[in-house]
Amino acid sequence: MRITYSTAADRAKAAAETRKASRRFVELLALACTSLISLAGLVLVYNAKTAAASDIEQQLGERRVVDLSRVQTAADLLPGLTAIADPTERRIVSERLYAFVTATDGGGTRRMPESVAALGRATVTAGDIARDRRLAFLKERLKPAPVSSGRLRPMPSEPSRC
Repeated sequence: MRITYSTAADRAKAAAETRKASRRFVELLALACTSLISLAGLVLVYNAKTAAASDIEQQLGERRVVDLSRVQTAADLLPGLTAIADPTERRIVSERLYAFVTATDGGGTRRMPESVAALGRATVTAGDIARDRRLAFLKERLKPAPVSSGRLRPMPSEPSRC
């Protein structure tokens, strides 16, 4: 039988190293758990993002979604303007948006909107409203409010989105 000789300091040092290794294992285990939770979160986000895009081709085919980079005529925009009830107004808005989307920049290249939010920059001037009979529904909105009352004139019952 072997007899080992160790001092109290050696035994204390060995116990401290064992405790240190035990703490490192707990840290490693916690790091692995948080990594797995983060990975699961990323998988969930990826699935949520791609689920909506999976049937985009079908929606494009059914004309429920409009690809602004492939618009050829103002009529291509009509399916996306169903919020506008009046067909004449919807057609006029589609023509204005088509003109905005297909406008060219200074170099002659077609303007490509970065997102649908870029359509918010499309405008109709007061001169356009005065010249175009089809824009009569906007003429009421151009009339100045009475100054004496101090209040703004109420919007028409069915606001246009132009």
